Amino acid sequence: MAKNNNEGSMLSVITLQLKTRPYEADVLDSRFRVCANMYNAMLGERLKAYEKMCAEPEYAEAKTITDDVKKHDGTKEAKARAKELRDSGDYKKALDAKKTFHADYGFSEFSFTSLVLKQREHFKDIIPSKMAAMSIAKPMWSAFDKLLFKDGKQCSFKKAEDFTSIASDGKSGLRVLDENDKTAKRLLPGNKYFLSYTSKKGKQLHIPIVIDKKDQYIMDMLDRDIHVVRIVRKKVRRKFVYSLQLTVDGAPAVKYDHDGNLLHPVGNGRIAVFTDEKFFTVANERGEITRFDIDFPASYDDEKEYLQQKMDESKRVSNPQNINPDGTFMKRKDVPGGRLEWNFSKTYKRYASTKADIDRRMRETRRIRSNVIASKILALGNDISINDRPFKTNVGGGTYKDAITRNTPAQIITTLENKMKAAGLGELHRYKLPVEQEDKKKDGYRDEYAKELLHIRLQDLGEAK
Repeated sequence: MAKNNNEGSMLSVITLQLKTRPYEADVLDSRFRVCANMYNAMLGERLKAYEKMCAEPEYAEAKTITDDVKKHDGTKEAKARAKELRDSGDYKKALDAKKTFHADYGFSEFSFTSLVLKQREHFKDIIPSKMAAMSIAKPMWSAFDKLLFKDGKQCSFKKAEDFTSIASDGKSGLRVLDENDKTAKRLLPGNKYFLSYTSKKGKQLHIPIVIDKKDQYIMDMLDRDIHVVRIVRKKVRRKFVYSLQLTVDGAPAVKYDHDGNLLHPVGNGRIAVFTDEKFFTVANERGEITRFDIDFPASYDDEKEYLQQKMDESKRVSNPQNINPDGTFMKRKDVPGGRLEWNFSKTYKRYASTKADIDRRMRETRRIRSNVIASKILALGNDISINDRPFKTNVGGGTYKDAITRNTPAQIITTLENKMKAAGLGELHRYKLPVEQEDKKKDGYRDEYAKELLHIRLQDLGEAK
């Protein structure tokens, strides 16, 4: 779900199944690979420009100042240093200096869009310009935006199989067609539709779209203006499964059960949610406490650890030339030319495929769990306050980092925010609520902090007793 910046209206995403034949899946796989190659070629050029820019003394000095303010490690000394810099004139000067360098070195979304059009020169007959801009330039700029302005650490190259979506505006390249082969601006229940992938050369794809008429939610979402047409893929048991995502006008439709009752009702009243890496603790105005355990099952990690060990064993057997005397794997910097040749056995590929399938199941399980918890929180109240914390993995001990990575509390909060916007409830009310280390040793400290958070909200409204 997102905002349509042009119209100021809310946008939603619906996913429909594609009925791909084997040759169509092969063509799509080839196009995805071309996009991945273009992405990596452009990323390589951008990373060189970034390294050159960072080598400029003036930029390096400005970057040190802004990083001290925004990317510190969370210690008291770092926070004090950040506050001191933010209140000084040096911080503003550093921001202005970085802005100038970014413009000179082409670090803007517009520059990335212009650059990708040059990168597609050799593939312009099969990759339309709009598709290249939306599928390559936009996500790459999003990655650099985090690196330049937020807490991003690096921008990574992508393997072909990790490139999972291509998109267009629905007017060129990827289009939804009706039975008369005309571009459909919206879908009408009962009609047949096809996904068309047209290009100057190569196979022209005309793939049937499967619409489940028994899915009332999909049927309620169909008759809306289409803004973005996207093909997404995920690997299921060594094979890619392709589906169609349409970005359409409006908030998600309200869901009902078979009896016509609201499936996810929204409660009435003010509540406060105290979040940490293991629990979401909710307090209401009646003094009642509801606790949600967000600890993710460890069984997935155990499976992955076993498979990773087997993959390492197979990798060692197949590549003795790339093993250091101490038993560790060599890295690019350890060899002349900075390139290692790896051989992967069928056994390794089988284990890797199984691990990838576990990763997919983990993502799906986390997504479902986030929706369930967010819906249950919404059922408790419609005015929601929450403690403002970033859940960064670069602070805290190893146990804390592992819990953040495994339980993904930020994903649950994002899902809750999306559900609130869809229900027309506005945004979460965020409040800074530092937790004393001594309090963590007390029983029920989460309950007390949740009540304190609600009290802060009532104070803010002038309703505290």
